[in-house]
Amino acid sequence: NDTYKLEVDGQNVSFHESLPGYYVEAAWDSDSERYNNPQDYPNRPNTSWQYTRFPDIIDETLGVRDKDFVTWMRPSAVPRVWNPVGMIGDRTIKEGANLTVTISSTYPAESLDDAYKMLVITEFGPLGARHDGFGILLSICAGLCFFMAV
Repeated sequence: NDTYKLEVDGQNVSFHESLPGYYVEAAWDSDSERYNNPQDYPNRPNTSWQYTRFPDIIDETLGVRDKDFVTWMRPSAVPRVWNPVGMIGDRTIKEGANLTVTISSTYPAESLDDAYKMLVITEFGPLGARHDGFGILLSICAGLCFFMAV
């Protein structure tokens, strides 16, 4: 995973710990409950663990329960990978605020055919973030099914 650092008006916004007024959380509880480390973690011989391959990303004490891994492994309803890095929760970013994003690209996409990366900053609403069309389609289909059943 690439790593990101976000600052809002010069204040660091951590993706892993709560700061006054800001927090970032991307993994859902239902996703986190899906993963558990094996009983012999991290002592199994001849095994390559994530924390040894990605020491700056995966916390050894968490293993596969690490929020970055859990979010990356979230199943997708569409054929493209669209994984959130985090969400800023209980505080609105005011219009005109200065956002500074520093990206450390660990896995270059140029080596893969038709692969690219992008960073999207969006708002989060009742129908989700960027995928409003899919949510609207599902709502329309649900309504049609309801009326056909009646």
